[in-house]
Amino acid sequence: MTLISAFGPLNYAGCFAATLSTALASYISCPKLMQVIGDDKLYPHWMVGFMTKGYGKEKEPHFAYVFTFFVSIAFILIGMSSI
Repeated sequence: MTLISAFGPLNYAGCFAATLSTALASYISCPKLMQVIGDDKLYPHWMVGFMTKGYGKEKEPHFAYVFTFFVSIAFILIGMSSI
């Protein structure tokens, strides 16, 4: 694809920007989804109950953000160990 574009490195920058945008969108939406799942009581309270508590005016799920961060890091480390 870089052979037919006007400026080849711009393709790589666009792919990097799209990947970063998708990763950030997933990082923001996943804790909100876990908060809603906990509020709807789809799983037992001991599994997701701590993620339902919201803080501030917007009820941001801080524990769910931290949980998502550590799960993401765990999967990144698993992926890096297979290299």
